[in-house]
Amino acid sequence: MRLREIERTDIKDILDIRVSTKENHFSMTDLAIVGVTQESIAEWLEGSVKGWLCEISGASPLASHWRIARQQKCLSLLVTRNMKRGVLARR
Repeated sequence: MRLREIERTDIKDILDIRVSTKENHFSMTDLAIVGVTQESIAEWLEGSVKGWLCEISGASPLASHWRIARQQKCLSLLVTRNMKRGVLARR
């Protein structure tokens, strides 16, 4: 398992994770309505919002975490719906 800072090239993966969550599900259309788009995420990454991806070798990213850098506030912690229960906890 590897945790790394999110880069602009990860935006599609981030959105894929967001629309694959089981709880508090949003579609791509729902996200766009509330202002979450590829462009807005790119702007956040250039500003005060930082994020991390959780990857397991040979697989697509499984989770992301977002926070406001200076305030140390968690904005979201997202885990894919298809992830086997407990796989992150065991690693």
